This record gives sequence, C-alpha cells and structure tokens, in this order.
Amino acid sequence: MARAPTEPEPLTERLTDVAPSPLDGPESCVIHVLTGHANDQGRSYTLQRGTALIGTAQGCDVCVSDPKVSRRHLEVSLTPQGVALRDLGSTNGTRYLGAPITEAVVPLGSQVVLGRTVLAILPVLAGDTQLISDSTQYGELVGASPAMRQLFGVLQRLERTRISVLIQGDTGTGKELVARALHEQGPNKEGPFVVVDCGAIPQELAESEIFGHVRGAFTGALNDRVGAVEQAHGGSLFLDEIGELPLELQTRLLRVLDRHELKRVGENRYRNVDVRILAATRRDLVAEVKAQRFREDLYYRLAVVTLRTPPLQERGEDIVLLAQRFAREQGATADLPEPLLRMLRQHTWPGNVRELKNSVARLLALGTLSLTNEVLGSSVSQALEVDPSVPYKQAREELLDRFELAYLDALMARNNGVVAAAAREAQVSRKHLTELLQKHGRRGKSE
Repeated sequence: MARAPTEPEPLTERLTDVAPSPLDGPESCVIHVLTGHANDQGRSYTLQRGTALIGTAQGCDVCVSDPKVSRRHLEVSLTPQGVALRDLGSTNGTRYLGAPITEAVVPLGSQVVLGRTVLAILPVLAGDTQLISDSTQYGELVGASPAMRQLFGVLQRLERTRISVLIQGDTGTGKELVARALHEQGPNKEGPFVVVDCGAIPQELAESEIFGHVRGAFTGALNDRVGAVEQAHGGSLFLDEIGELPLELQTRLLRVLDRHELKRVGENRYRNVDVRILAATRRDLVAEVKAQRFREDLYYRLAVVTLRTPPLQERGEDIVLLAQRFAREQGATADLPEPLLRMLRQHTWPGNVRELKNSVARLLALGTLSLTNEVLGSSVSQALEVDPSVPYKQAREELLDRFELAYLDALMARNNGVVAAAAREAQVSRKHLTELLQKHGRRGKSE
C-alpha cells in the first residue's frame, strides 16, 4: 500500500540561487509524486527558486525509485513565464498532455509523466502563512469564520490553475459552491460547468450518462447521446459523490484524466476532450481505497489538492451572517430580531448551511419569524413537527401559537419581565407585545 501524501520537503541540494521571479511568475512550487513506485507515491518537495534535478541518481533533488526513470531525467526551473521543464536525454522520455517533450514551459497545476511516475507541479499550500483571506465572501460562498477565510485563501491560491481538486465535507456544507467558484476563477471559466451526482444515477445508466453512447449501443439507444464529460469540453466537470462511482467506471474516468480522451458506449474510436475534473465526496476515500472500493491511482489523480468544507458547527460566527443573508434573499426588509438569532446560534445544525437556509425560508413563508416550540425552546435540535391530518388553517394557527408562547417566555425571561425592554429587543411596539402577552395569559412589568 502506498504511503499517504506527506508534508512538502525542502529541496536543499543543487538549487541555483537566482533572483525571485516577478509577480506574474511563480516564486515557488511543489513537486508532488501522484503515482509511481510505492517508495515515492504521495511525497512532495518544495522548490523555492532556481533549478531542481529529478531522476533515480542519489544526487538528484527529487530522487525516485521508478526503474523507467533515467538517473538524470528532468530539470525543473522557475521562470517569469511559468515552470520550465527540460528533458536531459532520458531513455524513456518525458510526456506532458500526452505528448513527448524536450523543453516546455508549463503553468502551475500541470502534470508530467516520467516512465511510470506522474508528477504534479502545484502552488505552495502547506505551511503557507498567507492562506487566511481578508475577504468574507468568495463567489457564492459567504463566511467570516477562520475556517471559511482559510478556505477562501486556498481558493485564491488555486485561481487560474487547472488542478484537479477533491472537495470533502458533510452534506449541506457547500461543496458544489466550492467547485463552481474554482471553475469561475479558472482559465476555462468561459466553458461549461457540468454537474453529475454520481449517487443519484442508477448504476445501469451511469456509464451512458457520464461517457455517452452511440445509436444501437444497447436496447433503447435510439440516438447518439453526448455524455457529461463531452458536455463539459472546454470547461469543468463536477462529479458530486464520486465515492459512489462503480469501479468499472473509475477506470474509464482515469483515462480521461491521463490521456484526455474517452470512448462512448458502443463506439470503437476515442474522442479527445479538454475538461477539468472537480470531485466531491462525504466518504473517507482513503478508507475506501484500503477497502478496495475505490481505485488508488484515481484517488491520487483526483486529490491533487484536497479541500474540506467545514460544517456549520465549526462556523459559529457565520450563523447570523448567513441567516440575515438568506432572509434578504427571501424578501425580508428588516433584519431578523436578536432573540431569534440567539436561538439560531444555539442550534447544532446537523444539516449545515442547507438546513439553515431552508429553516429561514420556512420561517418567512409562515408569515412570521416563527420556529416551533421544539426549535426555539430547550430542545433546540428538534425538527418542525406538524400533523397533516389537521386542516391547514388550524395547523398553522396552532403552530404560530406554540411559537409565540415559546418566544414570549424566552424574551420576557431575558428582560426580567420588563415589557418596555422586551419590546425594544424584539423590535415590536410595546402595545403589540402587551396584546401578545394577554393573548397567552402572560403578564409583564412596567419597570
């Protein structure tokens, strides 16, 4: 079993000391071994400036064990234009984008093949002190918490690259929004952004949905079909719940990543495709690889960079920010009252941002800022409970009564029973609050 990726190791030998590159060129990069000999796979090396030598000889800066790699195989240099590669007359050559090269300048995010070894040339991420963004929004993602600002910082570093990214996180944490942001800030942003939910496609249809088919390929194939990979040509393909993809299709996806080509179901020829692959999963893919339910080589090709979308429970600072934003999107003209916001902050939100968004929409749709007694009271994590056998009007009135009573009790307790103070905090008139108290048999104090 190959070792898991390690922290980048500094290149200390044979680095030519040169002036740092201009701002439009890379000042550093990480050389990451995606696949190759078991001794090498998952290792990373940081090149800060100058030139690095790759080969099997002991004196190389990146020393690999692949017998198909020459002793002094490839030279890698940082230039203002990008990362320069120079094959040093190797026996089996160096390949980039499927073609042999002697010399080439490639951008960060590129993959290079030496023998059976695949190297990824990446921006520096690990240990970077500038990963915390000053922004509280990135694309459609919103958050002021340290966890989100760190995510934004990594996304900013990935701009203008075509790196394959694996996004890990719980349901409702915004994995698709991260993928969309990567696409919209990437070099292929003018191309399509195609989404495939691998967990929602019946297994017998998955191959056709993703790779397409030709007429007559199987019963019911009356016309040619363009699959999702071809639909994403020139853009990005987002494979949500990639861990659900059947093993036999993982092999076909590997060819798209390796050779940039695919074959439709029932077709004999390969078609060239130019597509960036972004993937997401709730599963622990490392554990899936160990259980032989997910291909190890595909994992390393997808997880060139791995991002984690934090659950809302780790983003306490963002709950109010998101709730107010969702309320405005639903047409609310005033901010949500502070007592309600405090109760939202107490909730554990197992459904994460999606649950919060749906909850705010439900509150506003009911005609008042109403959560049920179960949600607003001591049992904050309870879900909305209704009886569909009761007529709608009656059920709605009963629900609002439960909300009003729970809200009033919590509000008056916070304000020591003083009506004027409670009215100010709830942002309602003193008269209206007095009427609500009388309606529910509650009394308040004038001072």
